[in-house]
Amino acid sequence: MNITKQRNKTKILILLVVLIGILIRGCYMLEAKVYQLQYDLGIEQETVNDLTYDDIMEIDRKHIKENGNLEYLVRIYQTGRLLESNSNQGYHPPLHHYITAGVMRICDLFGADNEFKLEMAEFPAFIYSILILIVIYKITKELEFTDRGSLIVMMLASFNPLLIYLSRLINNDPLVTLCTLASIWILIKWYKLPSMKLTVFLALVIGAGASTKISIIVMALPLLVTYLMKMSENIDDMDFVKKLIKYGLVFSIISLPLVFWYPIRNAIKFGQPPFGVVEALPSLAVEHIDFVNRWLINNEFFAQYLAFNASNVWAYVINSSLLFSANTYFLSDLILNSMRILTVALVIISLISMIKFLTKNTIYKMLATTYVAWVVSFIAFNLSLPFSCTMHSRYIGILFILSMIYIGKLFESTNRKKIKWLIGILSSLYSIGCIAIFATIFSIL
Repeated sequence: MNITKQRNKTKILILLVVLIGILIRGCYMLEAKVYQLQYDLGIEQETVNDLTYDDIMEIDRKHIKENGNLEYLVRIYQTGRLLESNSNQGYHPPLHHYITAGVMRICDLFGADNEFKLEMAEFPAFIYSILILIVIYKITKELEFTDRGSLIVMMLASFNPLLIYLSRLINNDPLVTLCTLASIWILIKWYKLPSMKLTVFLALVIGAGASTKISIIVMALPLLVTYLMKMSENIDDMDFVKKLIKYGLVFSIISLPLVFWYPIRNAIKFGQPPFGVVEALPSLAVEHIDFVNRWLINNEFFAQYLAFNASNVWAYVINSSLLFSANTYFLSDLILNSMRILTVALVIISLISMIKFLTKNTIYKMLATTYVAWVVSFIAFNLSLPFSCTMHSRYIGILFILSMIYIGKLFESTNRKKIKWLIGILSSLYSIGCIAIFATIFSIL
């Protein structure tokens, strides 16, 4: 009876933590204007104080740059058609922008003005952020975490600053993060018990992600590894192997057109290279930075704000997950440096956990493969495009989520009370620090 009561208390605590996380996300969405703390909007910053919602809807070139996320969204809302150029954000697939434009169209049915419609452009990301929390919890249950293990994961996820920042973006990062995470969840379920239903679901999720942002193709490696492992484990059962081959064909037939339609369209229409991306401003270039300062360590780790011309990859990843927006100073050194140290400590714990459980079973091999694939992809991305903006943590939100899952796994599996206490205290302090960050943000918006 006492065990049952304890489990019920833990489940209630999980629900409470998630609800507080959703409340913070909701307040953040309602408090910040649609043109604040965003990325690649296409706003002329020197005229932002004169910007009106009517200016945005009219694509006033005094304020709005060509094909930023604002124009991408407004053009689709106004015409229902794709952009006629692949400049700026036009190289990105349009699914998220169509969803958001659809929300704005629904607002029209109720006679909403331009301000309300544009502020509602943040609403899809808010919904994605809730779904991300739900999927994270589902993954912990698929991995058979105890309720206490799930609590640690959900506390870190609910109060992770990066995931909260993503909860009101009007660009495609929130949706592709959701699709990537959902593909991991479905892949775990598929490995346990392959079925046509899960195969189709997985293909649609990958296709939706690729129709949002092509970076989800990184998941091709863990998908392939899991598929081949499942086949090798059942190679003596030819009926099962034939079934797996059929699943593979169905997955390819559904997902490949969804993955390649937009790159092919842009290649034909604009001569855009396959999976090509737009280059950043020359002022953000960092290829001249030496190896030590770019890839090892420099004094940027303790910078007071996220500089446009920052150069160290790992310092930028940590700092952007806490500060998010470049050249915005709003945190005290005590809060900021404490959160940096806590973030590094938790990352180290997650890496230890990943190594510890690497050989536990195929699912954990798949999770490790996913982690490594995203790290390698991120490094390759920064080698091919050496700009400060390509180092941002929003490109690898999935790595933060996987780290949370590994931390929860170590917490719930260890019998050493000191480790449990250490993880519990660090996770609690991290959550408190996040609340302090957003309390500060709310005071300046």
